[in-house]
Amino acid sequence: MERVRSLYDEYKAGIGDKVIVRVEDPRQRTWFGTERMSREMERKKLQGVGSVKRDASIWDDYLKELGVEYEMVAPKRNVTKLTQERFKALTGWQKQTNEHGRDGAMLVYGF
Repeated sequence: MERVRSLYDEYKAGIGDKVIVRVEDPRQRTWFGTERMSREMERKKLQGVGSVKRDASIWDDYLKELGVEYEMVAPKRNVTKLTQERFKALTGWQKQTNEHGRDGAMLVYGF
């Protein structure tokens, strides 16, 4: 969050590039498939979902208060779960990545 604030402050001061933040927003996702899970598995999954939704709400509030331009992106609008080889071919990024990092990069790739 501090990095976003720092970049935005530089932009406002006229010494940095425009900042647009894109946040994946699970609040915009329809959850399904839990009917095939045990109650314990469903509970654990929904707890994780609740945590991620809370984080998205925190980012939403923070960015609104900061005044930075941002977009809350529905998960279905983002390409995810690319293999490292496919990610390299698509983006040209040759360094080591993990799935989480590739998913995050795809939120902004080509934007």
